[in-house]
Amino acid sequence: MMAAKTAEAHAVLTDMFAAHDLDRVYTAMVWGIPKLRQQTVDAPIGRSNRDRKKMAITEKGRHAITHLDFTRAIPPLASLAECRLETGRTHQIRVHMAHIGHGIIGDPHYGRPMRAGQMPDNALRAALQDLRQFKRQALHASLLGFNHPITGEAMEFTTAIPDDMQGLIDGLETAIKSRGHL
Repeated sequence: MMAAKTAEAHAVLTDMFAAHDLDRVYTAMVWGIPKLRQQTVDAPIGRSNRDRKKMAITEKGRHAITHLDFTRAIPPLASLAECRLETGRTHQIRVHMAHIGHGIIGDPHYGRPMRAGQMPDNALRAALQDLRQFKRQALHASLLGFNHPITGEAMEFTTAIPDDMQGLIDGLETAIKSRGHL
């Protein structure tokens, strides 16, 4: 969260957000293992024609670009992705991840969890069940960078992955390693 102390700072920050002149990086835990470690999703986002409460990739949508770096794979269930926004559309990361077939774990609208039938054994079915019970989106704002609105000094703020999300990652890796899958 960011707050301006003066009207001048607020005006400059508002312009930065409008121009997408900020560095925003999110960490996401997503379903499956992508074929490419690094990729860019350049797909316009607008209101879904099927569900007006959701966003979707649409021809008439607004320009949206997300740069992805899949930093850790936890085969066959999940991966960690670093998502760097070039634009900032509503639900952008969630929509782009679903678009490439790797929805965010815990996302009830775009996530589409893997099915138990896709798991080769009971150990992976149990690990899958733990992932499906995660109570929120496994998405975390990990970095915000911008130039100070008054001094112009480069500023960068980072935060660690929250305990619940880190616990999910660690638990999944431990479960899979202990059963010889990782």
